[in-house]
Amino acid sequence: MISKNVEEQLGEIGKVTRISGEDPVSNAISFAQFKDKSTDFGWGFDEPGHGLSFASTTTPELAIAASPFSHLGKHAPLIWFQDGEPNEDIYKFLASKRTAKRTVQSCFYDWNIQCYFFQDTGHHR
Repeated sequence: MISKNVEEQLGEIGKVTRISGEDPVSNAISFAQFKDKSTDFGWGFDEPGHGLSFASTTTPELAIAASPFSHLGKHAPLIWFQDGEPNEDIYKFLASKRTAKRTVQSCFYDWNIQCYFFQDTGHHR
C-alpha cells in the first residue's frame, strides 16, 4: 500500500489520484473501473466485452503468472478472489457487466467477458 507520506511526496511531482478499496478485492474492482479522462489512464471497465484475470488472495504469487495473460490482446485488470472464492462484491461487479439477463448465480459462460483464473491446484512437478 502507498502511505500518505509517499502520496504527498508524489504530489510534489504531479497530480496524484488515490484509487482504493476496503480490502484487496474492492481495491482491484475500483482500479478496474477507474479511468482518468484527462490522461486516458485506466481501464474504465464499465461495459461488457473486456478481459479479466483472477487470482486468489491465498496465493498472490500466482498473480505474477497472470500478468502476461493480462497484457495479451486488450489489456485486462487483475481481480482478486478472497481466499479463492468470489464474494458479493465480485458478483455485483461481474453482474453489472453481463449481457445476458439471468441471475447473478448463473454460469460465467453467459457473460461477455474473457476470464483467466490462476489458482494453486496443489499439483506440482
